[in-house]
Amino acid sequence: EFEILFELEIFPPTAENQDERWQYFNGHLYYVSETTADWQTSRDDCLSKGADLVVINDNEENNFVGGFNRKAWIGLYKEGDTWTWVDGSILTPCVSYWGPGEPNNVGNREDRAEIGRFANNVNSWNDAPGTTRNYWICEVEDFLETLKTF
Repeated sequence: EFEILFELEIFPPTAENQDERWQYFNGHLYYVSETTADWQTSRDDCLSKGADLVVINDNEENNFVGGFNRKAWIGLYKEGDTWTWVDGSILTPCVSYWGPGEPNNVGNREDRAEIGRFANNVNSWNDAPGTTRNYWICEVEDFLETLKTF
């Protein structure tokens, strides 16, 4: 009979581990970038870390993600006329935090979503062109469930 034991330690960022900007919240791990990039480059960075751009499931998570106090890419994009999360789920009106008048698709080119303070609404969303440079937030969903598979 084999038994696998492991210890998980999550450290706050220090000079020695400055690339480890992960934060734990409600069973998920979040990474906040320190640089800016377009939406696809941001998503690629998340995927390279075993994560994806954040999918916001409720008000509590929206407030947590918005609490990083920077305009940042989230994992929401427009496919045709439908806003879709990177996990394939469709945005529903009951979990939507668009700022006033958003999404407005200025210039018919705003097909990605960012979180920030728009029109003085904290933690609201705005649609923006995917070529805009923003910070980004990665998420590992069901972090604790993932650990159980080891």
